[in-house]
Amino acid sequence: MYHPPHREMLALGEAGYKEVTLLGQNIDAYGRDLPGTASDGSGRRANTFTDLLRYVHDVPGECRRCCV
Repeated sequence: MYHPPHREMLALGEAGYKEVTLLGQNIDAYGRDLPGTASDGSGRRANTFTDLLRYVHDVPGECRRCCV
C-alpha cells in the first residue's frame, strides 16, 4: 500500500516540526491518480482521502496536524 505521507510526517516530526498543514483545492480527489484497490474486497480505491487522514493521524509525536 502507498504510505509516503506517513513517512513524510514521521520525518517532519523527527526533524522537530510542531505543525503540518495539509492543503488542497480538491481534497476529495486525493488518491484518484494512485494505483490499486483496497485489500478488503470492496472495490474502492486503495488510497482515499480518509486513508490519508488515517496515515497522518497514526504518526506518533507532538506534531499538530491541520487540514485546510
